[in-house]
Amino acid sequence: MKLFKPAPRRGLSRLMSLARFMKDRLTACPSPSGYWSTFEAWQNSPTAPGNDSRVKFHTAHPAEILIRQPPVYLESELHPKFVCELRKESPPTFVVEYLDGRCWGRAGTIVGPDNHVLADMSHEFRDRIEDYEIFQQPYIVRPQHLHGTAVVLAAPAGQVFGHFLFDVLPRLGILEKAGFDWRSADHFIISGPFAKFQKETLELLGIESPRIADCCKHAHWTADRMLIPSRPGISGNYPRWAVDYVRDLLLPFEGKVPQGLGSKLFVSRANAPGRKIANETEIMQVLQPMGFSVVRNEELTMPETIAAYQQAEFVVGPMGSSMCSTLFCKPGTKVIELYPDSSVNVFTWAFGQFIPFNFGYCIGTSLNEAQTNPHDWNYTVDDKQLGGLLDIMAET
Repeated sequence: MKLFKPAPRRGLSRLMSLARFMKDRLTACPSPSGYWSTFEAWQNSPTAPGNDSRVKFHTAHPAEILIRQPPVYLESELHPKFVCELRKESPPTFVVEYLDGRCWGRAGTIVGPDNHVLADMSHEFRDRIEDYEIFQQPYIVRPQHLHGTAVVLAAPAGQVFGHFLFDVLPRLGILEKAGFDWRSADHFIISGPFAKFQKETLELLGIESPRIADCCKHAHWTADRMLIPSRPGISGNYPRWAVDYVRDLLLPFEGKVPQGLGSKLFVSRANAPGRKIANETEIMQVLQPMGFSVVRNEELTMPETIAAYQQAEFVVGPMGSSMCSTLFCKPGTKVIELYPDSSVNVFTWAFGQFIPFNFGYCIGTSLNEAQTNPHDWNYTVDDKQLGGLLDIMAET
């Protein structure tokens, strides 16, 4: 006996879609009508009077000049990406206490009482505020309300390991510095979808699932009282206090070193979607005789990750979030990062200055893959060049 599926009722389907669209529109909110570049600009605007009692500003850390030492390298000149980061200014931090506050989207965009975005409390990886995602919406979904106090930890790419460590967790330190006890908050507005490391870390910190408001499940939130810590510095340029805070926050959760991992680690991106070392097998032929073992961070729990890098004496690995695990290394650890020539991001060296560890780098040759962004091109590393750098680092 054959079973036949009825033909789709296209007319009814379209009517239902239209009905859902109209319902969304009727229950939606207007998109923001503009933005204020700073909190001070909003305070001094004609729309601010009468709203001051709803929004309060609390200072935290002062501005800081970051001075860094050059890494170890083999080229005739230091790569320009390092040169421009040898001296950098990190801005002051603050907390905004916002009664009946509004937060929209996975990046945690803050909307003021006058329906303007407060730009220095919001951030996206875009050059212009006018291009932020919230301004591309004809309307935004009506908010869900959170009773009590909600802490905003949503950040762009906050579900990525490196950004979670440095763009999300230090904001707890900003709250503490400003005099707030984040542990007693009723809710935490955070960007999902939640990876294993996020769930584990939040649970270790006592931030249980019932207290999490997921920006991926619902884009728009309001709260009786919203605490909004500022960014912990410019992305990729984090001050010493942020590095120290996250280390002190997470090192107490150190577990046991996974079996098979020694004190010399090669961080593999073999399972990553891109920016892989195409000749990883050849590289391991250089490293294995020297006692290096392969570590794949995605296979470890957070306590195991902390333990593996705490006991490491030497770490070699490709540019990417996995290298952010060197945050847990002891001072004096030797670290070599391998870069594709199509994209050099000196993030690991930048925060590693404050641990500090002994840092060197090699630049490989990218494989031009037209279908992908150059940032994600796979690449090869010259095993002889790496061997030479290993010899130099071993003597330092």
